[in-house]
Amino acid sequence: KRCILWERWGVYETSFAPSNTPLVWFHGASVGETVSVLPLVKRLLHRFPHLHVLITTGTQTATQVLAKCLPPRTIVHFAPMDMLGNVERFLKHWHPCAAIWIESELWPNMIASTWSSHIPLAL
Repeated sequence: KRCILWERWGVYETSFAPSNTPLVWFHGASVGETVSVLPLVKRLLHRFPHLHVLITTGTQTATQVLAKCLPPRTIVHFAPMDMLGNVERFLKHWHPCAAIWIESELWPNMIASTWSSHIPLAL
């Protein structure tokens, strides 16, 4: 069983995509935001067959709901807490090629670290 607290600290047990495979990171605060992005995720995966997708969220309910309906090449995890070290560990582990956030909550350290890592970012 995975440890939610470790994920919130930016420590992840697995990496499901090979390091040379592009990974797009979607982030939503809860169930509504994350489920709403699934049609876009499915279209991206269809259009780009080598792409993998990571969806992060802050709630256990969202991870449970998403785990039941994820398309292939997609994984869901808890987002790191918005503290510099946590976010940097997260980015170092996953190496996303792009970040898309589906919410209105702003996370200053996630934004700053993603930007300083030269990862294209959309809100």
